[in-house]
Amino acid sequence: MARRPEGWRLIRSGRPGCKVWLVRFTHDGERIKRSTGETDVGKAKEAAARIYAEVVSGLRPSGREELAPAPEALDVLVAEWLVAQEAILHESTVRQYEMYFHSRFLDFFKTLGDITTARANDYTRGRLRVVRRKSVLKELSALRGFLAWAKEQGHLLDLPTIESPPRKAVGRPDPKKRYKAGRVELSRAEVEQIIAQVPERSRGGFPAKAFFTVLWETGLRPGTVARLRAPDDYKVGALKLKVRAEADKARYDRTIPLSAGARAALDEVCPELGLLFGERDLRCTLRKAARDAELDDDKADRITPYDIRHARLTYLASRTTNLTGLAFLAGHRQVTTTARYVHGHYAAAEEVLVAAVTDGSARAPNADGVSEAAE
Repeated sequence: MARRPEGWRLIRSGRPGCKVWLVRFTHDGERIKRSTGETDVGKAKEAAARIYAEVVSGLRPSGREELAPAPEALDVLVAEWLVAQEAILHESTVRQYEMYFHSRFLDFFKTLGDITTARANDYTRGRLRVVRRKSVLKELSALRGFLAWAKEQGHLLDLPTIESPPRKAVGRPDPKKRYKAGRVELSRAEVEQIIAQVPERSRGGFPAKAFFTVLWETGLRPGTVARLRAPDDYKVGALKLKVRAEADKARYDRTIPLSAGARAALDEVCPELGLLFGERDLRCTLRKAARDAELDDDKADRITPYDIRHARLTYLASRTTNLTGLAFLAGHRQVTTTARYVHGHYAAAEEVLVAAVTDGSARAPNADGVSEAAE
């Protein structure tokens, strides 16, 4: 067994949670300590021997101070980053980022130095084998945010390039998730029929009908409606609704007008102080109401509260060209985001065909391809 070079020894960093090995030795009467940048003892020994040789030969400065601070353990840095994000991002986004790191990144990247362009590409290719491209893009966005923070804090000298997967890469469904066929398309009439079947109070006394009425009338996110408070956001008799940054996913602090239907529902449940609704899983309540409203089985089995928001934005977009106003109501800072929430539907396509016919009395073709007017 070969002897290690004389004069140096490995020691642990004194920083809490830091697993990086340091090398310590004496040269020209000075005690010198350097970070090896490695957590694996074998690799740390190789790095220690190289550092020692470079200092002794004059290839590396021999000052008492370390050339760079010993890096923190990756999980410690991630924890610090998440704390910093709590002042910027919504709590649900921070929780999502925390899940990405603890269930994905910390197992794949052992140290901060492991996060290289090549290694990140390996991660992307591996994830595309089990999840869709959209999921990978979200995960990589979190990784880029962490790396930008690490560079800002002096933990990184250069940022690796985190490349997005090609547009042609669609990925695969996550086998651990039960995927269902996309968004449920709902017309205004269908939504109103469903809400009519929602009970005034669901199990536990939750004001379910008022919740879905406000959701439909405002087009807000279900999570935002759940976090509305009195009197901060609304008080009985108000004509407007204050959406606090803390209640909004996009941290979009704004005041929006209310319809008569929304005000009536809010007045019904508004306390003097506290949450109007609160968080509650209402999927079962909504799906039962959809079946009672005689929606087809496919829609009734898949509908979620978010589909009510999608339906509302689609309906409003069909009644106006003012996308700026619609974006404000929806809580989108960019109109391009609102455009992704506006979906075509059969009734809208039928209206286009009718408008395109020169004879105003003409109708769109029926199922047999014959114009109703021609019949």
